[in-house]
Amino acid sequence: MTIRTRNHIYLGLHIVCSLFFIFNLILVIARGSYLYARMPFGFDSGLAFYSFPAAVSGILFFPLLGALVSFAIFRGFEKTPSMEITYFLGVIVECVAESLRLMIPAFELGHSFSFLLVAVGRIVVAGRIACVLSIFFASAFSSNEEIQNQERNLTIIIASSCLCAFFYPVNTNVIEPFIMVQMGYRTFFIVIRFMVVAFSLVSMIQEAIASGSRAYLLKMAGVVIFTVGYSLLCNCTNWIIFGLSISFVSAGILIYLKVIHYLSNIWN
Repeated sequence: MTIRTRNHIYLGLHIVCSLFFIFNLILVIARGSYLYARMPFGFDSGLAFYSFPAAVSGILFFPLLGALVSFAIFRGFEKTPSMEITYFLGVIVECVAESLRLMIPAFELGHSFSFLLVAVGRIVVAGRIACVLSIFFASAFSSNEEIQNQERNLTIIIASSCLCAFFYPVNTNVIEPFIMVQMGYRTFFIVIRFMVVAFSLVSMIQEAIASGSRAYLLKMAGVVIFTVGYSLLCNCTNWIIFGLSISFVSAGILIYLKVIHYLSNIWN
């Protein structure tokens, strides 16, 4: 994949994320009171400090994040060759996928079974898998020897995410407090995601040892901070979690991208 092609993709994703953010924002403004009044879930009484507006805000933040980060990458890495930035596309795609969760309360999908509800659930699952795989490939397959395999690796990420999501069980009878259909084998999914991130961190540690540069450790810190914030944002149920999640996500991405930009300029 050429730098020009990558830039065009990021520009396209910036437009898509912006449109999703505007659409969701209009939806919240136009139907906000209606959404809260018609909240079809009976889960708020069992959670401390639960806030439905905070859960909605958590979803609304995803396309905003995708729009801002994709534009920042388009401008900041316009002439910078970096395989990590190519694989970071999976994170931006996940921002688009997460924004679809707002359709559940907006169109009352939680009241009865519908294929749209199933589709939303599976798309979100695919996005979450793609996000984690993107982080792994960015750490394990970013050497110069892998330059020719970028398209193949991206195809693997997309195909694996879609295939796993298609067969992954979702329970449409239960809507979680953070506005998402209940995922089957949730503990297993969390463990697998944790292991993939752990393998990514091990790969970064090996890079740091081989290069003797502390910048790789800083990149690893960025990934850890982002992962914590991303996990909190996916499960946002109150304003405390919302504040912490956007702080961690923003800080993690900022650290990660600054280190990638620095390393790319050093080695290229």
